[in-house]
Amino acid sequence: YSYNNFQGDYDNGLREYPTTYTLNTKYSVLRLPLGIERQFTMNRIQPLLSLSYENIFILNPIYDVIRINFLYGPSREECYFRKYQFGFSGGAGLKFNMRNSSFLLLKCEAEYRIPSVNLGWILDNHRVYSILFRIGYGFKIR
Repeated sequence: YSYNNFQGDYDNGLREYPTTYTLNTKYSVLRLPLGIERQFTMNRIQPLLSLSYENIFILNPIYDVIRINFLYGPSREECYFRKYQFGFSGGAGLKFNMRNSSFLLLKCEAEYRIPSVNLGWILDNHRVYSILFRIGYGFKIR
């Protein structure tokens, strides 16, 4: 789970009809990854590598798109924010094994995600590149 906030300008990149949009988005993200992780067995410190396919659900989106027209001024653009996105991530980290069957995990991941479908809405071009830093603690239940 994470919270995202983005404000910035987006240029459609067309030479014939250049258009600039100002985007304001706030939303929460619930990630359900499906991946593999390889831990390299050593004594107390174990390096690890991971790859995963990310199922991403957008929760509570608040968004606003303003089209900047140089002849007529700014105007609100009707848009739709996709509730499901998918992506890929890869990462590396270290697992520190402790004496009492518990461990500390430090991991860094790079993630890329896109909307599930592109039907021409401006937010369908919303691609996200993220760097995630994770710290975790695990312990043996039995």
